[in-house]
Amino acid sequence: MASTLSPLSKWIGQGVSSTRIIRSPGASAGTLIQGTNGIIDLMDLTVDGNKANCINGGNNIYMPSSATKISLVRVNVQNAKSVSGWGSGVVIDGSQQSAGSVISQCIIQSNDASGMAIENANDIFIIGNVFNGNGGDGLAINNYDQTFT
Repeated sequence: MASTLSPLSKWIGQGVSSTRIIRSPGASAGTLIQGTNGIIDLMDLTVDGNKANCINGGNNIYMPSSATKISLVRVNVQNAKSVSGWGSGVVIDGSQQSAGSVISQCIIQSNDASGMAIENANDIFIIGNVFNGNGGDGLAINNYDQTFT
C-alpha cells in the first residue's frame, strides 16, 4: 500500500535510525511514498523498500509533476526492489513548478535501479548527498532539451 502525501505535507522524523518507513513484504507493485501536488517535505527519517522480503517491485519515493516543491533533508532512501521497471529510490517527474526544490544531506543507497532519477525539472538543488551501491545510476538527470549550466 502506498502512502500518498497530500498538498503541504511535512513528515519530520526523529532521525534516520529512529524513524523508519518500511514497505510491507506483501505490498503490491508501485510506490511506497507518493506525492500529489503542493509542497512536500520529508526530513530526518529512513524510507526502506525492504527488497529482501518483497516479491513485487516498487520505487520508494515518487514525486509527480504536480508536486510544486520538494524537500528531502537528511533522508535515507534504500532497498527499492526492481521488478517490471520499478526499483528506484527517488523519482522526481519534474515540471516548471518544481523550482527551488532541495535534496540535501541524504543517503540514497542499495536500490536495485537508480538511486535518484530526475526528469524534466528546473532549479533543483542537490547538495551534500551520498549515492552508493545502487544497481543503476546513482543520480540520473534527464532534462530532454534543457541546457545544463
